[in-house]
Amino acid sequence: MKRLFMFITWFLTTAVQASDHLFYPDLRMMGMGGFQVTQSQYVNPALLPVLEERTIHLGCYDSYGLRELMTMGAACSYPNPWLSAGLDVTSFGYDAYRESQVRLSLAKALGKGWSLGVAFRYRFLQSELETAHVSALSTDVGVVCHPVDNLLIGLLIQQWPSVQLAKTEVDYQSVSYYAVQIGFHYRPINSLLMAISMGTTEQERFTAHIGMEYVAWEHFSLRMGMQTHPFLPTAGVGWRMHHHWGMDVACHWHQTLGITSGIGLSYYF
Repeated sequence: MKRLFMFITWFLTTAVQASDHLFYPDLRMMGMGGFQVTQSQYVNPALLPVLEERTIHLGCYDSYGLRELMTMGAACSYPNPWLSAGLDVTSFGYDAYRESQVRLSLAKALGKGWSLGVAFRYRFLQSELETAHVSALSTDVGVVCHPVDNLLIGLLIQQWPSVQLAKTEVDYQSVSYYAVQIGFHYRPINSLLMAISMGTTEQERFTAHIGMEYVAWEHFSLRMGMQTHPFLPTAGVGWRMHHHWGMDVACHWHQTLGITSGIGLSYYF
């Protein structure tokens, strides 16, 4: 029975997730339709020089109300004019099946309106089905372009190249595939942000993510969006509680599996 549940856990995480569940749980991005290459430095490292503040962040989300499918993470971002850096640690699963990741990001502004970022990922899987741990190294490369006011364009090549370090009966490439994503966001007015991201993976799945964020009151934002493959409507709110503190809450709904919800807390300095 336990082995059956572990198989169901693996199947859900590979069959219904449109994007990599080991990406850091950025709840702002989740509320705006999910995987957005122009919205989160935890996805696209080239966004680090664009940040205006250094950040420490804690986040988690509970997929479909199952404790065994919970993702938790801690991260810090340090933008500066010479070389911006970021570090995040993410963990998914439970004691009998756990995937974890450590990701170091470096980015540099190349000139007015351009930046380039590289992230190095170490991923490992621990499962009671295997006597040895499975691990892999991979690289993400991102580019951000700011051609005109209120428009930002992003490109990300995710997990390429990827090298499996431990050889077992489990092929870690099955849960560690490369992807190419491109997206942009635009502000038609100061209080409204619209974003779209599209891409494809090694498994030839096309995905699209559309979202918007509206600043309803000072320090309070409303978010909504959707993603394809599978179709998931999303919603969220963001609240800047103090000059140094912020909180994000988000959820998305799957017509068969139910609701995934999460919360994130940020400290800005």
